[in-house]
Amino acid sequence: MNAEMDQGTLIIDDLNQYEAEKLVELMKPDIFCAGIKEKFSIQKLGIPMKQLHSYDSGGPYAGFKGAVNFYKEIDRLVNSRVWGYMKAPWQENPELSATYVWE
Repeated sequence: MNAEMDQGTLIIDDLNQYEAEKLVELMKPDIFCAGIKEKFSIQKLGIPMKQLHSYDSGGPYAGFKGAVNFYKEIDRLVNSRVWGYMKAPWQENPELSATYVWE
């Protein structure tokens, strides 16, 4: 599979919360697909998150009907207006502030 991917394609396995947040900061995705452990931290960043490891919300995704179900779920997530209104609590009211010594 790797040989058939475009140059510069990212393959990430078992990323931690810090890595997921850095990835969002760098790539600025329209949607983030991963597992349950990333769900809430990514959504708090204002990014729609599709959990791929269970059918808790959506599915089934097998076969042609499954592909249609998956598309509808992605469309619903990306086009929801709620993401434009969301701000993480620390964006509006940070609890900590600091300055660097050299400033």
